[in-house]
This record gives sequence, C-alpha cells and structure tokens, in this order.
Amino acid sequence: MKNETNRECIRQSIRTIDSEVEIVRGKPRIDLHAPDKMLRVCAYCRVSTGNDNQLTSYELQKSYYDNLIARTSNWINVGIYADEGITGTSLKKRDEFNRMIRDCKDGKIDVILVKQAQRFARNIVDTLTVVRMLRSLPNPVRVYFETEAIDTSDPSNDLKLEMHAMFAEAESRLKSESMKWSYKRRYERGRFLIPDLFGYRVINREFIIQNDEAEVVKAVFALFVTGKEPSEIAYMMAKLGMKSNMNGDCNWNSATVMNILNNERRCGMLIAQKTFTPDFLTHQSKKNRGEEDIYIRKNHHEGIVPKDLYDYAIRIKGLHRTARFFGEIPDLTVIKRGLLKGFVSVCRNYPGFNYENYLFASNYVFNVDSNGSRKDDDDYLLTKEQLGAFDFEGYEKVDSQLVLNRSYPILWIKRDCMYFNSSCFNKMNRVHYVEFLYEPYDHLLAIRTCDEKTPNAIKWVCDKNADHVRVSRRSCGGFAKILFDTYGWNYECKYKIVGTKREKHGETIIIFSLEDAEPMTYEIVKQENGDELITVNLYTDYFLNHFGKGVYEDAYANRLYLIDEFNKANFASASVKTSDTPFWMLEAQRIAAFYINLFLEKEKENNG
Repeated sequence: MKNETNRECIRQSIRTIDSEVEIVRGKPRIDLHAPDKMLRVCAYCRVSTGNDNQLTSYELQKSYYDNLIARTSNWINVGIYADEGITGTSLKKRDEFNRMIRDCKDGKIDVILVKQAQRFARNIVDTLTVVRMLRSLPNPVRVYFETEAIDTSDPSNDLKLEMHAMFAEAESRLKSESMKWSYKRRYERGRFLIPDLFGYRVINREFIIQNDEAEVVKAVFALFVTGKEPSEIAYMMAKLGMKSNMNGDCNWNSATVMNILNNERRCGMLIAQKTFTPDFLTHQSKKNRGEEDIYIRKNHHEGIVPKDLYDYAIRIKGLHRTARFFGEIPDLTVIKRGLLKGFVSVCRNYPGFNYENYLFASNYVFNVDSNGSRKDDDDYLLTKEQLGAFDFEGYEKVDSQLVLNRSYPILWIKRDCMYFNSSCFNKMNRVHYVEFLYEPYDHLLAIRTCDEKTPNAIKWVCDKNADHVRVSRRSCGGFAKILFDTYGWNYECKYKIVGTKREKHGETIIIFSLEDAEPMTYEIVKQENGDELITVNLYTDYFLNHFGKGVYEDAYANRLYLIDEFNKANFASASVKTSDTPFWMLEAQRIAAFYINLFLEKEKENNG
C-alpha cells in the first residue's frame, strides 16, 4: 500500500508544470541560407592523383564552389583551399587542408563546404576528430558535406558521418590492397618498375649503359671499397668536376655517393619490395626485413660493376663506421697440421668472406668426400677406445654455462664487436697480441699468442697506462655477421662463450665452442632508488632436459682431449694460403689509383 502511494506521488510530480520556472530558449541553429545572417564560407577540394582525369575533376570542383558561393547572397567567399595529387588517408602532407584548419582556429571561417566525406579524409579517426575540434572552437565552424547532406553543426549527424567515413576508409583499404596485389603479380612475372637511373637509360625496357656516367659509378665503387669514406669521395668527385646526376650537374655530397652504392641495378640485378608500407593510413615505408616477399631478378641486364664488387661494397656499408675494413683483401690461411689443424685465421673486420669461404679454407687441409664430410685422418681421428675402457655412450658433458665461475675465460660477441674478460688475458700470460681462429666444421673458436707482425694480429689490450694494462673491446663487424647469420643468433642480444685454456711446450691457446654460445639481453628493473639495467641469461630449451651434449658428440670436448692426451699439440704450426686477391678487386684498385692521382694533380695545379 505504501509503495503504491509513493508511485502516485511520482506520477503527480511529473504531470505538474511549475509556472514559476523561467525558460530562456537557446539560439536556433542558423540556416545556411538564412538571408539575415552573413556567413564566411570556404570550400575544400582534393584529388588524389596527378593524372589528367583527376586534374579535370580538381578544376571543376574549384570552379563549381567559386560560382556557388558567389550566387548565395548571405555567403562571403573567404577562399578555396585545394590539395592536388595528395592522398586522403593522411593529413600530414595536405598543406592546404592544414592551412584551412589554422584559419578556422584564427576565427576567419564559419562554414566549410566539401563535396563528399571521402574528399575530407578517408580516415574515420581524422574525420571525426577534426569535425569535433571545429565544433568546439570559440567561433564554431561547421562542415557541410554536399553529397551526403550532412551538416556537422547538428551533433545528431555524427553517426551518419561516421558511417560514411567508415565506408571511405574501407574503400581506401581495398584500393591499397588491390594495388599491392597488382604489383606482386607484376613482380612474379618479372615486370619490375624500371625507371631511368644514373648510369643507364631505359629504352623499351632495355638498360642501355651511358659510358660517361658509368665511369663515374665505377670510380665511386672503386674508391669506396679501397678505403675512402663517402664524404671523401664526394669531395674528390666535386673537385674533379664529375657529373652527379642525369641532368649533368656536379652536386656532390655523402648522400649522393650512398645513393650510387645502394642501388643493385648497377650490378645488373633487380630487387623489388625492398621496402613496404605496413599501414595504408600513415603511408610510412619500412625496410623489408622478411615481413613481406622480396622479388629478385639476377642477371637482368649488363652491370656497370661486377656483382662481387657490389656485394662487397654493401657489406662494408652495413658495418658500423668504426668497424669498416678498407685496404688489401686479406688471404684466407688455414693451419695445416697439429691439433689446431683446420683452424682458419680471422680478419675480424673484413666483410667479404662468408661461412662457406671459411669452410672451404678449413677443409683445404683435410680429405673431404663428395658429401663434404671429412674422411678419417690419423692426426685427427678420435675413437671410443682412445677415451678409455669405460663406455661413455649416453652420458652428457656438463656444459660450462651451468657451473660458471669468474675464473673461467669468457668471450662476448655482439653484432659489431667482441671483448674478453680479464681471465683470458691472465691465462694467456698477459700477452698484448693474439690471433683469432675459426674452425667452421666443428664450430670452434680459438685464440693463440702471436706478435704484432703476424697477419690478422689483434692488439686486445689497452696499455696507455703501463701500471694498469686491461683487455679492451675490439670491433669485429665483418666476422660477427658471419656468426650471427650462420648460427641464427639474435642481433639484439650479445653472446657469451666460456673457453678453456690449454698449454703445451710453452705455447698457450684458449678454445671456445660456438655451440655453447649463450644469448644474453638487457632488462630494466625498477628499484626504489631508480631503474637498473641488468643482464638476463636466455638459456635455450635444450637445457630443460639436458646437462650438455653427449660425450662422443662434442667436438669441443674431443679436441681438448686430444690436446691433453696426445703429444701433438703444435699450436704454432705453419699455415697454408688458400685465397688470392680476386680480379674485380685488382681492377677496383687500379681505377681508384687513377682517380686519386688525377685528384692530386688537380690539387697541385690549384695550389700551384
């Protein structure tokens, strides 16, 4: 009964109108065509491409709005804002659009006329954000979309506008995907985009070498691979008055040099989709690192420079500037006897070798069958019987990562450098120079003592202070890339490898197993007194169920056993040369010498 009485009171209060309440009515929305209110009106036009058909549409839009505003008595024309050949999915590059928005904020505009919602923006977020911002200005600005008959001064139209903007965005997405599909089908059929390029002219899809420009290209490559920095090359080319582009200009800088070096077409090859656009709204391109297919057409046309020379230049360019290798191409030398047999001397910064080159050099001193496997070798063979009477089949050697202490020698390798701990220095009897060795077949590394005149000798210490000699970091971009690519290492990590010292007859080495390389990364940990950067060990899944590799499977353990048990530890045995300077490098050295001499003569004349 009480509840019913309460309900009746509520009904009576709703039905009763309080005559004492004074209502001040809001201003009615101004009709766009109300003759008693003058409105400052502009129009925004845009066409997305620069072809003739779109240009006609662009001019028609401008003419239409000029006439429309002129014949409407209460409209004052404050201008036509027009972007030609600009995409609608992003506002960043639409200069006229952005100028119009600034004028709106400055209170110069009351109404913006637009033909269609998709002419304004093909991005839902941008469309609604701009419309709401304009409506919230001290002097609100309304946008009128003619085709859709949407007036943004009425918030109830927002849903309708959002639907049209959504359709416009979907249309842009479909067009983008359609264009990507079309280009990929072209690339699959070998129909690459081949515009003219400095050094070539493309006639009927044929690359025709322009000899005068090609000589410049050859000079740039030759100077770069023989030791000149891009800035030095640019300075030399400018002083010699060499043309830098197809217009015959002589405008040289480092970017000009790098543009010449970067383009694979100069070695006769085509590559498509080196970059891609992950988001059709931003149009920002990104280097393709495997996210999308890459299309390569080798030997497509006659190259200006040999492909080997181009590849070598790209490898140099890819190294950190401080780790770049210039000068004579080093020989590959391999130790031909003793218990370091098959180890190849490493030139740490040279980028021209790959894993196959090192494997060829290592196998050079072994008998290798047709499958690439090494045949039995009396100096190298290790059998179960030699390891002792006890059969270790099924046993695992405990990996050093699991029992590590600070007295162990440790090598760290990053993408462009390497460094050793002080234990390595002490165990190598504090020598100042070491030679870095690689055994690619068994995946081993080693360092041995040497003197400063030894090819590939590394001064691995800083000795400016005679009282405090310490091991220092050394660049090794050329060799590190081989390791990261061959063993699938993560370029964002550094790798720790624990070594073992062996000494025989006064000769000392430390040997490392690449198969035991442990990835390490950095992690920020929040502390009370601030963030702290700590190192995190990333053990592989293998260690979830294992202590290490099987005794008979471990080339590292076997090699150490041979050193310990057999009196064959000739660590300093002679090396054999397995490579010569290739012809393309000899030719590059000749071309570089010619232009260097020409430059020096020019400088002498100018100073004379």
